[in-house]
Amino acid sequence: MAAAKGAEDVDISTLSLEDPEVSVRFSVKFDSTFGQRVILSGPAERLGNYDPSKAVALDYEHPSRWCQTVKFRLPLALAAPAGDCAAAATDFAEDGNGTVLEYKFAIVDDRDGGSTTWELGAARTLALAPGAAAESPTLPIAPLVVAQAEFRSASDLPRDVFCSSAFTDVVFRREPADRVSAAVRSARDASAVAAAMVAGHGAMAVRFVVFAPRVVAGDTVCVAGDHAALGGGTVAAAVPLDDTELPYWTGTVALPPGTTDFAYHFVIRRPASGGGGDVERVVSEAPYSRRFSLLEGDVAAVRGVGGGHTAIVSPPSDLSFVYPRPWKGSGVAVPVFSLRSPSGCGVGEFVDLEAMVDLCVASGWQMLQLLPVNDTTAYGDYRDSYPYSAVSSFALHPQYIHLPSVAQLQGDLAAEYEAEAARLNALPEIDYVDVMAVKMRFLCRLYASEKEEVLQSRAFLDWFGANQGWAVPYALFRFLAHINGSCEFDGWGARAAMTPAEMEALAAPDTFHFDHIGLALFTQFHLHRQLQAASAYASRHSVVFKGDLPIGVNRYCADTWQHPELFRLRMQAGAPPDFFSTAGQNWLFPTYDWTAMAADGYGWWRTRLGHMATYFHAYRIDHILGFFRIWEIPHSFLTGMAGRFRPVHGIPKAELEALGLWDMDRYTRPYVREGFLYDAFGGRGGEVKDRFFVHLFHDRLGFRPEFDTERKLAAALRPEEAGADGAFIKDVRKELVKLLNNVVLLADVEEEGVYHPRFGLERTSSFAELPSEEWKGALRRLYHDYFFVRQEALWRSSGLAKLPVIQAASKMMVCGEDLGMIPACVPDVLDETSIMGLRVQRMPEGDIEFGTPAKYPYATVCTTSSHDTSTLRAWWEEQDHSAKARYWSGIMRRSDAPPPTATGALVRAVVEDHLVSPSMWTVLPLQDWLGMDEALRRPVATEEQINDPGDPHHIWRFRLHLSVRALLEKKALTAQWAGMSTKAGRGPPY
Repeated sequence: MAAAKGAEDVDISTLSLEDPEVSVRFSVKFDSTFGQRVILSGPAERLGNYDPSKAVALDYEHPSRWCQTVKFRLPLALAAPAGDCAAAATDFAEDGNGTVLEYKFAIVDDRDGGSTTWELGAARTLALAPGAAAESPTLPIAPLVVAQAEFRSASDLPRDVFCSSAFTDVVFRREPADRVSAAVRSARDASAVAAAMVAGHGAMAVRFVVFAPRVVAGDTVCVAGDHAALGGGTVAAAVPLDDTELPYWTGTVALPPGTTDFAYHFVIRRPASGGGGDVERVVSEAPYSRRFSLLEGDVAAVRGVGGGHTAIVSPPSDLSFVYPRPWKGSGVAVPVFSLRSPSGCGVGEFVDLEAMVDLCVASGWQMLQLLPVNDTTAYGDYRDSYPYSAVSSFALHPQYIHLPSVAQLQGDLAAEYEAEAARLNALPEIDYVDVMAVKMRFLCRLYASEKEEVLQSRAFLDWFGANQGWAVPYALFRFLAHINGSCEFDGWGARAAMTPAEMEALAAPDTFHFDHIGLALFTQFHLHRQLQAASAYASRHSVVFKGDLPIGVNRYCADTWQHPELFRLRMQAGAPPDFFSTAGQNWLFPTYDWTAMAADGYGWWRTRLGHMATYFHAYRIDHILGFFRIWEIPHSFLTGMAGRFRPVHGIPKAELEALGLWDMDRYTRPYVREGFLYDAFGGRGGEVKDRFFVHLFHDRLGFRPEFDTERKLAAALRPEEAGADGAFIKDVRKELVKLLNNVVLLADVEEEGVYHPRFGLERTSSFAELPSEEWKGALRRLYHDYFFVRQEALWRSSGLAKLPVIQAASKMMVCGEDLGMIPACVPDVLDETSIMGLRVQRMPEGDIEFGTPAKYPYATVCTTSSHDTSTLRAWWEEQDHSAKARYWSGIMRRSDAPPPTATGALVRAVVEDHLVSPSMWTVLPLQDWLGMDEALRRPVATEEQINDPGDPHHIWRFRLHLSVRALLEKKALTAQWAGMSTKAGRGPPY
C-alpha cells in the first residue's frame, strides 16, 4: 500500500499536557477487495476538507481492518492558561462546549479510475476536550486516542428517526434536572483516566458510547462484561453510563495493563422496588455478545504512551443497544378545524389541541397528526378553506385563534361573542366564510383595545425580532391585497415587486395605515403563543405533534411576492391522471425553480422547516415525489392531462424520426373527427362543430384559435351563465377539454424540437386510430422507456440534491407521502435520507389489489385511509361483493362470508390488522377509530370524508359530530383503544 498522505510518525513518549497535541489512531473495519483502499477526510485542513485527493490514506494492517495515526494540534487554551489558538483553527470546530473533530471514511476503488464512495450517515465526531457536543464520544485530553469504527455501507434509518425530536424531546424525554450534567460527566471521565494512570504503564481508559434512545426516566444504561472492571458478570456491579448526551449513553472505564480483549454487553437497569440500593435488570442484550479487542498496532501504540500519561480507546461509537423487539407506536390523525368544543367558535382552535392530547394519553396513542395550519386567506370566500393553498409558508391561519385567550371579553362584547359562537357551534359543518367574518370582526375590536400593551411587550418584541423576516412581508401582503381588492399582485402596479428596504418603510409604525400591519402581527403573535402552548403540553405528556408540509404554495402569496425568483410562476403543479382523478389534478401552485433555490443552499426551505420545528416534532411531506420530479402543467391548461414531469429528459425530434415517427402534426395536434361530436352530442353535434371547429381535411377538424386552450374554453363556456342550457354547456366544456388532450405527443413549451409522450396515450382515440401498427409499437416502447427507464438516474440525483437538506434542516422526524406513480429510485433515496414512507392499504405498491399490513417495512407509517379518501367504513361499502370477498379471505384470512356493511366488529378487525403490522407507526383517522363503535360513530359513512380530490371546487368543512371532551368521557372506548395498541406491542419502550 502507498504511504499515508497526511499521516505523521508520532513519538508518543515525548508528549505532555503542556504540549497541546494529541494523536488519534483511526481504526476502521472494512472487508475490502483487491483494488479498494480506505481514506479519511473531514472539514479540517489536516484531513483534506473532504477533498479525496487530499484525504488521509489508511494502511491495511489486518484482515478487514484499516488504520492510520494522525497528530493534531489542540487549541493552546485547552492545555495552557494563554496562547495563540490560530494554529488549530483548521483542525477543530469549536462548539461552545468543547473541541470537536469531524470526519468520515470513504472507499476509493482504483479498479474504475479511483471512484470515491463515502460511507452513509452523518459525519462522525470525536470530542477531544471536556464538555463536547451531543452525539460525540467525549474524551478528556490524552496524548493518544484510539478511535475504532466500522465502515457504514448501509443506512441506519431507525437510528436517525430515534435521534429526532419526536423521540428525544417527546416519547422518551428525560427532564434536564434528572440527567447527569456535563460537569459531573467530565469529572467521572477524568477520574477514570486518572485511575488508568495510577494503574501503571500500558493501562488505558476505555470510552464506551452506545446509542440507546428507548430508556424511560429512572432507568440507566450500564455496560457489563467478563472483566472485573465491568462487574465480572454481575448486573448489580455493571458500570452505569451517563445520559448527558442523549440518546447516546457514555462512560469511561479504567482497565489495567495487559488488557487486550474482553467480552461485554449493555443492560438497562432500574432501582429495585424494595429500595436499599438494590437494582434490577429491566432489559439486557445477549450476555457477552460484544467483543473488545486491540490489534497489535493498537497494543503497541497504547504501550508507547509514557511520561505518566495513558491512552484512551473508544470502541465503535456506532453501537446501538439491541432491544428484544423494535419499538412501535400508534396515533390519530385529525384536522384542527374539525375539532368541536363548547368553548370554540364554529371551528376547531389551537387551544382544543390540549384536549386532543388528553384523548391521546387516555387512548394509548403517542402521535397526533394534523393537516396544514398555515394562513390560506387569499380570496375571502370558500376557496380559502383549502388548507394546502397557503398564502404564507410561515403565518398561521386566523381561524384557529381562540379569542377569549387573546384578552378577556367584557360586557356587551362578551355577550355578543357568546351568541355568535353558539350560533356557529350549532352548525353540523363549518361555515368557513361566516367563521372568518366573525373572528376577524372580534379580532379588530380586541386589537383596538389591546394593541398598545401587546405591541410594546417584551414577549411580542422577542417574537417579532425572531420572525420579522417573514412577518413583515406577510403583513404587507395582507394589507396590499385588502386595499387592491385582490391578492393577485400582478395588478398592484408599483407594489407588484418591492425591495426589503421599501417593505420596511411601508410597514413603519408611524405610517397612517400601520393598524392594518399591526393587526396582522398582533394576530400572528397570539396564534403563535396558543399553538406553542399546545405543543409544549403535548411534549410534557409524551405525545408527538406531527404537522404537514404542503408541496406547494398559492400562486399569489407572500412567498411568491417576496421571492418571485424562487418560483416558476407561469407553470402549475399537479398530478397525472390516477386513482383520484381521470383528468389528472391541477393544484394551481407554481412550481419551484430548484436551480435558484440551490444557489443559497435551499435557504427558503431551511428557514421554513426551522420555523415549523417551533411547533412540531414530526412532519409529513405532502407529495414527496415532487422533490424527485413534479408534474408541471403549462399555464394555458386547467386539468392535469397535458402535464409533463420536470426535470425530465425529453425526446428530441431526431430520436423520434430515427424510430420512424415523423408525422409530428398527427401526433401533437388534437385528433378530432366529425363523428366524435355527433357521438357525444347527438343532434347538437353540428352546432358544436360550427362554433368551435374549422374543417381541416376529410372528416378531420381543428379547434378555432379562440378556443384552442383549456383556459380559452373555460372563459367561453360558463355553465352558470347559460340558464336552462347550463347542463349542456357543462357537458360540452368537459368533452372539448378531453378532445383538446386527444394527442399522443406533447411539444415542449420551452425547448423547441423536444417532445413528451402524453400520459396514458394508449387510452386515447388518437392512438387507437393511428394508421400504422409500426407507429403504435414504437410509441409503446418509447412510452415505457420515457416513464420507467431513462429518467431514473435524473430523478434519483434530483431527490438526493434536495431531500438531505430538507431532512437536516430540523430535528423533526420526517415522513413522506410516497403514493402514486413511484419511480424505482424513490425507496432507496428515502432510506438513504432517513425519511419514512407511507402505506395506505387501498393504494398498494405494485400490481396488487390490496396492501398486506403484515408485509409493510418497519420504517413506514401505515394507515387505513387519509383525508383524501373515503373512510374505512365508506370504502368497504363502495366495494362490490367480489372485492369484499377477496379482501376478507386474502387479507383478513377469514373463511366465513364478508359482512355486507362495515360493522363495528369489521372495523375493529381491520384496525387490529394494521396495529400488528411491522410498521413503526400506525396512525389512523379519528373517524376510523370511532368506526368500531356503532352507537357513537356517524350514521352515514359518506359524511365522514374530509376531502374529495376529484372535485376542484370542494369546500373543506368537515367537523366532528361530538366534542373532544365528550369523547374523553367515553372511558370504556378509550380503554379499548389503549388495550388494542398495547396488545399489538405499540407504546411500551422495551
